Amino acid sequence: ISYIERTSKRAGSETEGYQFNPSWNMAWYNSLASTISLSYAKKTTMERNQELWDKSWSVNLELKYDVKGKQGIGLPLPFLSSKKLKFDSNLNTSVNIVYTNTEKYNVPPTTSISVAPRLTYSFSRNVSGNLTMNYRRTAGGIYGYVNHEVGMHATAEFKF
Repeated sequence: ISYIERTSKRAGSETEGYQFNPSWNMAWYNSLASTISLSYAKKTTMERNQELWDKSWSVNLELKYDVKGKQGIGLPLPFLSSKKLKFDSNLNTSVNIVYTNTEKYNVPPTTSISVAPRLTYSFSRNVSGNLTMNYRRTAGGIYGYVNHEVGMHATAEFKF
């Protein structure tokens, strides 16, 4: 948990603000881990006898799951049926979900939600790759626009 409070004074204006950020990390059964973070911030400025403010809050949920395995593949040849190709493999998965709300004096609120899954795979020391996707929806603000963003990134690495 963190809490920050600030005050500043300038000629003709005074600003006060605070921020509160609790976070919980949890380890679950079968190497599942999660983190939940909350954030709330507010800033108020008195300028020429008028109160101007902005505030924002967000919730962040991150889930991680890792799978590790030592396996082998049998060769389908009669004289090599007792032989196996051995390898170590790792699969790391995560998903990050974030919801944010921002409000300002005399401006309609803006909301945003994003979802970002990620897969990382290593198949022995010579083959690895990852796949990252993201989706974000932002709505509100002065003009009330709704924006959608979609992204995908994939890599594969082969070492010889």
